[in-house]
Amino acid sequence: MEDHSELFADGNCRFCLLIPGEAASKKFHSLRTVFARHLKSLRENEPRSDAGATPEYVVDWPLFEDLLLLKDVVKLRA
Repeated sequence: MEDHSELFADGNCRFCLLIPGEAASKKFHSLRTVFARHLKSLRENEPRSDAGATPEYVVDWPLFEDLLLLKDVVKLRA
């Protein structure tokens, strides 16, 4: 295992991803795809007419809230 202690030597987090670019790209694409799928299901199941109704779809994916920053840039397919 490589020693990466120099990344945190002065107490500042200068963390870099320790995975190759292509693998990082594939992982991000996968995360974005799963996020878009959950977002689409959530939007499709929003209550429309009854303001007091609860949504039928509940997102149980642990990374969904962390990836909400993508909601304005993810294009949902029909």
